[in-house]
Amino acid sequence: MKRLTLFTVIILLLILLINFFYYNNLYNKQIDYVKDLLGQQIAIIGSEVYNTNIEFEKDINKIIREEELSDLFNEKRPGVKDLVIEKLKFYYGKYDNFVETIEYNGPETQVFVLYKDLETDAWIANTYLAQDQKDLLESDRLEPSRNKWDLIKPVYNSGDELIGNIIITVNYIKYFSSLFRKYKIEEQQWQWLVDEEGKIIFSNYYDDNISNRANLDDIAVRNLKRINDDIREGINANTEHSIEVAGDSRRVISSYYAVELLRRNFGMVFSAPGDFYQIYLIRNSLLIVSLTIILVISLILLYRRFIAGQTYSAERLRESEQSFVRLIELMPVGIVVVNGNNEVIKANKSAATMFNYPDIIEMEGKIMPETEPSGKGVFFAETLGSGYEANEFMVINKQGVDTVLYRKKIPVAFRGEEASMIVLMDVTLLEMAHKQESKSRELKSEFISKLSHEIRTPLNGIIGMADILAKKDNDPESQKVINLVKSSSDQLMEIVNDLMDFSKIEGGSLMLDAIPFNLKKEIEYCFNVADTTAGDNIRLKWELSDEVPERVIGDPFRFRQIITHLLNTSLEHTDEGEIRLTVNTRDAGNGEVLVKFDLRDTGKGYDSNILRKMFGEYLKAETGSLQNYGSKRLGAQIARQLIEMMGGYLKPSTPSGLSDKADTPGARFEFSLKFYSDIRTKKEYDAARVRYYKDIKTLLISGLRERDENLLNALHKLGLATYVTSWQKQTVNLVKSNLEYVDERYKVIIILDTSDFNGFDVAKTLFENGLHTELLILMISSNDKRGNYVKCIKYGIDEYIVKPYKISELLNILRERFPNLESETEKDLPDELKKDLKVLVVEDNLISQKVAVTILKNLGISTDIAGDGKEGVERASAKKYDIVFMDLVMPEMDGYMAAKKILERSPGTLIIALSADSTAESAEKAEIAGIGDFIAKPVRQEDVRKILVKYFYR
Repeated sequence: MKRLTLFTVIILLLILLINFFYYNNLYNKQIDYVKDLLGQQIAIIGSEVYNTNIEFEKDINKIIREEELSDLFNEKRPGVKDLVIEKLKFYYGKYDNFVETIEYNGPETQVFVLYKDLETDAWIANTYLAQDQKDLLESDRLEPSRNKWDLIKPVYNSGDELIGNIIITVNYIKYFSSLFRKYKIEEQQWQWLVDEEGKIIFSNYYDDNISNRANLDDIAVRNLKRINDDIREGINANTEHSIEVAGDSRRVISSYYAVELLRRNFGMVFSAPGDFYQIYLIRNSLLIVSLTIILVISLILLYRRFIAGQTYSAERLRESEQSFVRLIELMPVGIVVVNGNNEVIKANKSAATMFNYPDIIEMEGKIMPETEPSGKGVFFAETLGSGYEANEFMVINKQGVDTVLYRKKIPVAFRGEEASMIVLMDVTLLEMAHKQESKSRELKSEFISKLSHEIRTPLNGIIGMADILAKKDNDPESQKVINLVKSSSDQLMEIVNDLMDFSKIEGGSLMLDAIPFNLKKEIEYCFNVADTTAGDNIRLKWELSDEVPERVIGDPFRFRQIITHLLNTSLEHTDEGEIRLTVNTRDAGNGEVLVKFDLRDTGKGYDSNILRKMFGEYLKAETGSLQNYGSKRLGAQIARQLIEMMGGYLKPSTPSGLSDKADTPGARFEFSLKFYSDIRTKKEYDAARVRYYKDIKTLLISGLRERDENLLNALHKLGLATYVTSWQKQTVNLVKSNLEYVDERYKVIIILDTSDFNGFDVAKTLFENGLHTELLILMISSNDKRGNYVKCIKYGIDEYIVKPYKISELLNILRERFPNLESETEKDLPDELKKDLKVLVVEDNLISQKVAVTILKNLGISTDIAGDGKEGVERASAKKYDIVFMDLVMPEMDGYMAAKKILERSPGTLIIALSADSTAESAEKAEIAGIGDFIAKPVRQEDVRKILVKYFYR
């Protein structure tokens, strides 16, 4: 009976806990939705107040500046007077929900008043003589006037003589009431306003009637001080707090937003009742939980009643246990009971079905499989939120179909021994959603890739022909058209590249390079490019502090993208003034350098919400709100994501601090990036004394099974004294002892890095023993990975060479490192490019054929053409070619298959891929097919020249 009672309590607790977590999670999601909704609504109102604040005084100042207000009293010029009054009416009508009256006090007690009749909405414009001449103010002033405020502005004539004051009476409460009215929902949502002193001056809790004091007197807000403190600091946030309405305490959700309107600061607050959602969910959850508990208790009571009527004999005990088992069998979820050895001692039909057993008997006695952390488990744990672990999910394959189970283990006593009851629930639908998401991501990437290919192919023809035409003698008008075509094509190519980058970042496939580059030159390049598009009234400046290293290790291309995108963002909203970039740094430790950038301009200001939308902090932000700012939002988002990938942060803000003009406060983009230091270790290997290759004593270190015969032959041909050893622990001691002999010591160590032998372990050991400073260390790798170059700097490796490589690369390194070398082999090197090359271009697009033939013709090389892959194979079979330029996407036979067939029939033929598809996957497929190098479309003459020089300049 005690066990039954314990089991009953466990079941009830489980039901209560499961319902509690479920409805608590549902409640939190509803509260988050309400907060987001209130935040979006108040941000829209805040933007409207921001615009009113900027335009209100600017508009009246324009009227004062452009019109002679003294004409309001000039009856001899009725046309001029009517024009001035019409402009004042237009101004009044524009701010109708804010302005009460417009009054002009002229000299000699003259007064003009303009307002609207409250009942008829008719205009009333009067001029009269006051009894006394009012004192005229010489400067702007905002003064309280009963429950309203007067904005007083002086009016001067052309001789700078004070001739009057214009007084605009405004009603802040009326203004905010009209704005709030759009979002007031009775008993569901209301708004209130806090002034600069922290007092609540308006509320529409009951209705929109400004004169209804109950809206203020009946409501007391708790935690008002914290809200006021945040508003004074300019913090816009959400909070949950309590209010008292006529002495009744209620919990509410509030979003507050700090605004400035006509020289006064306010805090707008949008509130919604929190108790409503809680009561609604509690009412529903209690009903379901109550019914479930009643059902479970009813079942348990029936079972207890059955037990009470039985004897304590063994037979009766067995029968009661069978009843308990039958109760388990009725459960709609899988239940498995295991002993201490994880053997199944009892299971229900649902569990047997889940594990693909024909009946329960077959499952009993088997070992219950344990769960291990997997990618699917991590996915479900993250998807379902907190409270779930990855090892609580297991995957079962039934007839080729995966079934995903959520399992919960509970300790129980069964058949007189300690056991565990495992509850299993089928969550395969979530797995299907996961697969759909993955498939959708793959389809999206494939679509972007195909779109890029389709756009790049015609662009190849446009850009190629434009390059060729630009090199000919053209009249100025034709050259202008050619330059316009090139500029437009480059812009379109930039958009295509941005789309590809955004897709890679979103899909998590974008990888960063780690290569050395000159930070100063990259910044200079970006500013030089930006200077060509900047207006004549914009000055571009940049400054590096002395602490910033010129050379760092990172991804120069992505760094250039970041600077270019942010410069373009500044240029788009800056019509005149200055754009300035300052750069400084600090040591981040572990060989890292943290470089801080501060880009500021004097363009139009941005609302903080607009900035967040521009840089992608709102996933579903409305693009319409960005149209007035002309922002290339994709470039801004790519810049932010690249900055975060490079270990930095981006903080956009406004104003910039460069401008003191209200209409052009400017924007500021502060961001940081992490790079690796490119400071090389100083070496002492006596390079100045080496005059001949034979004096360069070289040790080649490889794995036990590694031996590069081609490299050994090349080193012997150069005349180097080369020794080969397999890496062992005692190799370090051999190198140390060798360095003691000055004349016979090693000058160079070459380390082979392969997939089976980690050459960096060798370099690390040499570094830890301090040998890296006394040797020139070269790493030749057939297992190139991202981050290898950083390891080279870390372990003192001087040169990193990736296979395949040419012997000329090794030769150039030796010449550079040993400047006094003399060798007869250098006289054998020709000094010009081979001109009698046999070249085949395999391309299905006629325009691209024309571009390729023209580029090669300009380089002095004749060309054969094949219209598709099949024809290319036939031509290469009939004639031996030195080089084949191969398009990858063609009908009949694609470039990958054509390359394989050509190399099967004519091994050693150099094949260069020409393709609009420049993804890493395409490059990898090209390498597998035996293609030697890769040129991305659009093809330029300089790209082709570099390939020819690389492979045929000896």
